[in-house]
Amino acid sequence: MSLHDIKQAVKDFRHAAQVARDAGFDGVQIQGGFVYLFQQFLHEVTNRRTDECGGPVENRARILFEAMEAVLEVWPSNRVGVKAGPMMNELGAFRATDETLRTSEYVYRKMAGYKLSHLLLMRQMADLPGTQLSL
Repeated sequence: MSLHDIKQAVKDFRHAAQVARDAGFDGVQIQGGFVYLFQQFLHEVTNRRTDECGGPVENRARILFEAMEAVLEVWPSNRVGVKAGPMMNELGAFRATDETLRTSEYVYRKMAGYKLSHLLLMRQMADLPGTQLSL
């Protein structure tokens, strides 16, 4: 994604939040984990950017917090939740690394300051023991 694309994605999150509010929803939940957009930025293996959205965790988390703040322009924080998970316990790009815990701690501590409705932490749903993926 170009920096322009990132800014547009943040605007799109705000727009989606407004559409949900106009449609009469009680609140919204941001999908912030697994292999979706934000996790691709947060994980240092998939984020190889050298601009303001890559490198240190503060930069890798930028799009998540900018999108969350855009949503919070539409909704009060007690009507916004985030569903997240630090990684998938599988082989491949989203496996845990030495940086996973530090990244997760940074993100979840910063989220705590927003006084959100909820933070739903998830883990992988697959039953992996006894498979090649459980290595």
